[in-house]
Amino acid sequence: MAQSLCPIYRIVNVRNKGRAILSDISDIVIMDTLSEISGLRARLVEQLDHKGITMRAASVNANLGPGYVHSVVKDGQEPTVAKLAAICAANDISFSYVVLGVEVSPQTKRLLEMIGRDEKARDGILALLGDRDPE
Repeated sequence: MAQSLCPIYRIVNVRNKGRAILSDISDIVIMDTLSEISGLRARLVEQLDHKGITMRAASVNANLGPGYVHSVVKDGQEPTVAKLAAICAANDISFSYVVLGVEVSPQTKRLLEMIGRDEKARDGILALLGDRDPE
């Protein structure tokens, strides 16, 4: 990127440095093999069809360009995590199903969120299951 002589440009970049780092993370492409991406596309289309949502409507609902979902499904554009999550959330589609092909129940989702937040809860559940830390 060419360096700008404008001091406001530099201030904005310094202020938003953390956002830029997070943006880089959220823009990571989800899948790396053709079969994984084609499966993701097929599951996304399946869910949109099941709900009666057009690709255009799904894109607009997610505050993306009106042709974004079409470009992912038909033109081979690879979605980013953030954009795919936005599409799923805005259209009430299971992100885990679209990405992994696995449906997560609300109870399982709640349990996973709790385990992710609370190390003691995770350790307690693992102890109940008989899975002790090998160290």
